[in-house]
Amino acid sequence: MVRRVENDQQVNRRSGAALALADALALQAEFGHGTDLFCSTEHGFVPIDEPLHALPGSHAAWDQIAAELPTLLRDQSMLRAARALPILSASAQELDSRYLCRAASILGHLVHAYVRSHAEPYPELPAALSAPWKTLSARLDRPAPFLSAADFVGYNWSLRDPNGQRTLENMDVLIPTLGSDAERVSMLTVTEILAQSGPLIAAVIDC
Repeated sequence: MVRRVENDQQVNRRSGAALALADALALQAEFGHGTDLFCSTEHGFVPIDEPLHALPGSHAAWDQIAAELPTLLRDQSMLRAARALPILSASAQELDSRYLCRAASILGHLVHAYVRSHAEPYPELPAALSAPWKTLSARLDRPAPFLSAADFVGYNWSLRDPNGQRTLENMDVLIPTLGSDAERVSMLTVTEILAQSGPLIAAVIDC
């Protein structure tokens, strides 16, 4: 989903790193929070704006089952809950682009939870998971559906204090699967590293 607006002369005067940063900033400006490419000198490799906490009402069923993931896995009821999901469209007509990242993160986590809960190693996914996940992946220019690092840690955090730093102490996992402190620490330590990488990005561009 890279957008390039510079003419050939401008491109020749700018480094590849600077162009990559410009693309990332343009995407985040266009979609409100970025899509699958997070990069800025201020917030490193996480979105400039905090990840969305909810999808539109039309897709609230995804928000609800995502919020119940720790309970569903603990009670071994994930398979039943996933099979009861309504089939919702992830097309551009039904789901605005600014919701792509949250939707992809939710569905990626749901698919992984479904597979882990199934007795078969490669179970057939319910259409309510597989169909929209394929659509979302295509809209994000992914070669195939998968749970990306962006889905898992880059776009899977919330701030306890909205005005505070993006550090482990000030973040919670947005879509937990276990709901434990061990999960929070292991995941959000990586998120903090990504969030603190802004000076590295600036240094690369300077080089």
